This record gives sequence, C-alpha cells and structure tokens, in this order.
Amino acid sequence: MKQKTLSEMCESSNSHINQIECGNKQPSLTMLKKISISLGVPLPIMMFLSMSREDIVQTKMESFSSIKETLDDICHKVIGNEQIRTN
Repeated sequence: MKQKTLSEMCESSNSHINQIECGNKQPSLTMLKKISISLGVPLPIMMFLSMSREDIVQTKMESFSSIKETLDDICHKVIGNEQIRTN
C-alpha cells in the first residue's frame, strides 16, 4: 500500500505517515488503531511484529526467544502474509 493511500485512509497527512514509518515520530494509540484498521492487521499483532530484541528486558530474553519464532508464524498466518519477516 502506498503512503498516500494509507494517509488518506487514516485521515492524516502523507508527511505524518512518512515520519512514523521512518521512526521520526511516535504515533498516538488512536493513529496506531487507524493504521491497523487500514492495513487489516489486528493491533496486537501489528505491535508484536514491530518488536525487536532491544525492546525486551534482559531478564525476559530467554522466554521471549523461546516463543518469538512460533508467535511470528502464528501472526503471519493470521494476517495472511508469509513474506513479512521481523527482527
């Protein structure tokens, strides 16, 4: 999906969507919900797929590592896109 299309669906500017995508701006929860709906991806799955190892506290890393791949596979099946891969 093009940024312009997403920005229109989210009732936002193309510049705002670009800043979010580039990591220059943090979206509000309301904006995350709009993006989630526009992309057809449940918000919890979108948030999980955006996580990286740097987001996990060291004491939870072993647990995270043991479930990450399985949860990634489940999430991709739910959204129907096997081509997206996460960190």
